[in-house]
Amino acid sequence: MSYVKPITEMQNGNRGAALMRRWILWMALLISELNSCEAYNTYIVGDDIGWVAKFTNPINYTEWASNKTFSLGDTLVFNYAANHTVEQSNSFDTYLSCDSTDNNDTTVLYWSSEGSTQSVVPLTSTGTTYFLCTAYDGSHCLEGMRFPITVAYGQGLPPTSPPSAGDDENQSPDLNNGFQLPPPPPPGSVPSTSRGAHPPKGPQLFNLICLFFFSAAASMGALL
Repeated sequence: MSYVKPITEMQNGNRGAALMRRWILWMALLISELNSCEAYNTYIVGDDIGWVAKFTNPINYTEWASNKTFSLGDTLVFNYAANHTVEQSNSFDTYLSCDSTDNNDTTVLYWSSEGSTQSVVPLTSTGTTYFLCTAYDGSHCLEGMRFPITVAYGQGLPPTSPPSAGDDENQSPDLNNGFQLPPPPPPGSVPSTSRGAHPPKGPQLFNLICLFFFSAAASMGALL
């Protein structure tokens, strides 16, 4: 009988060490998941200068974009005077010619309208795409109002809401691919890259936290 108690204490000690290792593992997984949950980026094109013609302000938009990483779910915000346009194309020929009308380019998206001064563009597909201003017969584009970007997959697009019953089947297509745009920041109010637009991985993170607390509760029950 004199040896039963030490053996039992040793077993309890081993069990406690195992549970402690399990806790440490769960904490490491939780911290890793939290660190990986970065929000999508919002880029102000041209920063404080905005979307302007080169003869107004000599900004190199290709250079501006070259040191940034663009991914699905990110957003570009163009701030400009009403005499400019914002067009997007996947055609290199359109990018070179600064003319989207002569190349039978079916990929062109028009993000500006007459009199508009701001365009918010969500990045909803991967690969290389081009942005340009074709105002004044493309002269603004030829003077530098154009730039390419390459969009990586990154975290993927944020979840979209399914269409509700009774939606009009003949409604115009959604150029944003269901992407819910954040409200655009006013010019000059935020830096060119801001965090916090769309926190991703919500369900995955919630499930991980639940698993952690269930495991913690089970471990505490085993210790009692």
